[in-house]
Amino acid sequence: MSRLIFETRRRLPPPATRKGTISIEAPPELPRVVPPSLLRRALPVLIVILIVGMIIAMVATGMRLISPQTLFFPFVLLLAATALYRGTDNKTRTEEVDAERADYLRYLSVVRDNIRTQAAQQRAAAEWSHPDPQDLAALPGSRRQWERDPQDPDFLVVRAGRHCAALNAALRVNDTADEIDLEPVSHSALRSLLDTQRTVRDVPTGIDLAKVSRITVLGDAGEVRAAVRSWIAQAVTWHDPTVLGIALAASDLEGPQWSWLKWLPHVDIPGELDGVGPARYLSTKPDELAALLDPALADRPAFTGGPADAARHLLIIIDDPDYDLKASPLAAGRAGVTVVHRSGSAPHREQYSDPERPILRIADGAIDRWETGGWQRYIDTADQLGADNTGHLARRLSRWDSNPSHSGLQSAATRGASFTTLLGIPDASRLDVPTLWAPRHRDDELRVPIGVTATGEPLIFDLKDEAEGGMGPHGLMIGMTGAGKSQTLMSILLSLLTTHSAERLIVIYADFKGEAGADIFRNFPQVVAVISNMAEKRSLADRFADTLRGEVARREIMLREAGRQVQGSAFNSVTEYENARESGAAGASDLPPIPTLFVVADEFTLMLADHP
Repeated sequence: MSRLIFETRRRLPPPATRKGTISIEAPPELPRVVPPSLLRRALPVLIVILIVGMIIAMVATGMRLISPQTLFFPFVLLLAATALYRGTDNKTRTEEVDAERADYLRYLSVVRDNIRTQAAQQRAAAEWSHPDPQDLAALPGSRRQWERDPQDPDFLVVRAGRHCAALNAALRVNDTADEIDLEPVSHSALRSLLDTQRTVRDVPTGIDLAKVSRITVLGDAGEVRAAVRSWIAQAVTWHDPTVLGIALAASDLEGPQWSWLKWLPHVDIPGELDGVGPARYLSTKPDELAALLDPALADRPAFTGGPADAARHLLIIIDDPDYDLKASPLAAGRAGVTVVHRSGSAPHREQYSDPERPILRIADGAIDRWETGGWQRYIDTADQLGADNTGHLARRLSRWDSNPSHSGLQSAATRGASFTTLLGIPDASRLDVPTLWAPRHRDDELRVPIGVTATGEPLIFDLKDEAEGGMGPHGLMIGMTGAGKSQTLMSILLSLLTTHSAERLIVIYADFKGEAGADIFRNFPQVVAVISNMAEKRSLADRFADTLRGEVARREIMLREAGRQVQGSAFNSVTEYENARESGAAGASDLPPIPTLFVVADEFTLMLADHP
């Protein structure tokens, strides 16, 4: 089955998230209690003694000798004693504490809303990079298909489910007093906020395949296969076949569990064919699969815990719980290789955990990871994808193949390469023209990048003669209408004009069709003329030919006379002329430069038809 070339474009940016620190004000402090003086503490006691004494005196002397004013005096003393005992500032202090507590709790509610907004943005960004596997079938053919490259932070990271994640913003409480001095209700509310909001729940969580050489998965066969299908679906949606390959060993390749894999371009063996098309990394026996993979694994170094440089990462699935992987050639960890084995052997209780070879257990919709001493929760909610959904995704991806111009390898000219980056221009708004037009060695002249090759390196266009290592001074570009011939010519021309001064290059652009696309170059100092619509003006075409013949004759005379002046005989080429100028030989330093004449004839077929 033939495939269409998928043209990848610059990756869409994920939703913005704010990273940094969220500062939280400290809880209010309790007011300090100042102990009363000795007089203040003793005065209420003295008043009470006076009251008791007055009462005794009234009883002992008889009530007839006591005036009404005297009877009122003990009550006044009693009120005074009560006021002194309770104090006048206790009630005020309590009201202030209540008000400060209410203000701080309202402040914490605002902080909580800000943190929740931050958490929502973090979750949205994670769900953008790692959407639900059920939604992946909508991505083939869109701009997001195969969007990840080795330079991306989520390269080879596949979503495994949802789990709690740390908030990507640090929560910092400003300097506080000792806890014993803080208002207890406010302090408790702050502690509760920090304990709760530092964690974001239900965040998509992934497994970095570049950092693991083997994943052993235990559990029910149906749950394990559904989880592994989800991992494969994530991997093949985000990574093109040039950076990721899939291999499978399973007893039943035609059953619904794994039959959909044959549609994926990721399982193709590069450069090999069988009776029905490209050979595939599919086998019913793990040892046979290892033999198929041997050429791809032979030259790989040992696993180092990172992505393999300039190598296609291989994700190998072994769906055989009875297979002894330790005795297999696939047991040795290699750079750029991850083996996922559905095993039936649980780890020994004293077995140490290895971060490069994790052991996972899938049960009850969650994933546990073996740590030294026992199982610990790794994923709260595991992703599982049915065979029908995965088959639908595989069929949608089956029509596409990688763009040969996109290697996906670590290179300065991979996806995202532009005109300015290929020319080494960091900022197009601040061109350093003297540096761009500075004299260069002859080997680097007339040599400009016009794109990238299949290996991701700059595609160089070299106009020098073949004797000087170039492609030759003359060329013909052929293509159907609308294929982009004129645009390619303009790209070549712009690269030459950007890197060569008028002393090294002059240009004549002739258009026999009448299009005005080249008029944008008219004001460049290197451009001598831009001539258009020559097909309808035969006299203009004749003058154009006469001009070229005259310029060639003028250069021949310059080479002959300058050569006789410097070395006694004519120069055989412009290269010999320029070498004499650079050497500083007697009489050569004053020679004028001879710039290369670059003639572009657009719509060449019209010229041949009207001017054979």
